[in-house]
Amino acid sequence: MLIRFILNCAVVLIAGVPLGQCGSESVPFPGGDPPGLEPRVFAEGIVSTEGVDFAPVFSRDMKELYFTSMNPPQPAQVFIMIFDGRQWSAPTEAPFCGGFDTGTPALSPDGRTLYFSSNRPLEQSLQSFEPSNIWMVQKTSSGWSDPQELGPPINSSSYERCPSLARDGTMYFQSNVPGGKGKIDIYMASSENGRFAMPVNLGGAVNTEGVEADPCIAPDQSYLVFYSYGRDDGHGEGDLYVSFRDADDNWTKAMNLGPTINTEAEENFPALSPDGKYLFFSSTREGRRFPDVFWVDAAVIEAARP
Repeated sequence: MLIRFILNCAVVLIAGVPLGQCGSESVPFPGGDPPGLEPRVFAEGIVSTEGVDFAPVFSRDMKELYFTSMNPPQPAQVFIMIFDGRQWSAPTEAPFCGGFDTGTPALSPDGRTLYFSSNRPLEQSLQSFEPSNIWMVQKTSSGWSDPQELGPPINSSSYERCPSLARDGTMYFQSNVPGGKGKIDIYMASSENGRFAMPVNLGGAVNTEGVEADPCIAPDQSYLVFYSYGRDDGHGEGDLYVSFRDADDNWTKAMNLGPTINTEAEENFPALSPDGKYLFFSSTREGRRFPDVFWVDAAVIEAARP
């Protein structure tokens, strides 16, 4: 097929996968032109399918896309798409899934380590599953390594899930470890020389007595987008909120992202493009049986700044 790369990166069709405007230099997004200030389905029929689709994450060079998909009652699995300079590959199941619940991928700043959530057993011989914890795989010359459970101080005998990494390697995640403020809270753990420090609860500006989950940290940690359920200012089954870092390095009181993003349905699993220009999230809006991935110009986040 003859391919013409038009300077404005207008939509073309390559190997059956529509490509939109450039995500990074000559790398296009799969599935069509980027959105404006109204959310649109992302990569319909490719990433957003008839199943449950959520938690997309791009590598910093925009040439790799990882996302989670699930066809109930099957467990969630991570899928990978690769841009080879001409076209995006079709989604393929990550080799480290192993038939276990595997989802919410997050890449290290150098792209060599991928973190994910899983309830797989610590030993293959075990029949019972561990509480959902955070695992990792590393890129090697021969592919991905075997999954390794992170262990303490990130994981505990409680529930840890949904890692999100800042540009300096700081990890944000959710946990119901005893001593928190609510049913599920968001924590952060700084990273130094490849080791994570003791996690810190983000406190009352972010966490409540209810559920705070699915953290998505801005690359520079200037703001945090997350899911919360049961707040007085909620629009439906669960909404997306944002908290900003103020001049004193404290988190501001979380703000609802408003009715353009949040509906009577459930909105969750926020994610950002590497350049911070686009916000991705999952939603059952418009009468969907299962959630699809939507995306929108990230200017909607700044619009919520107090």
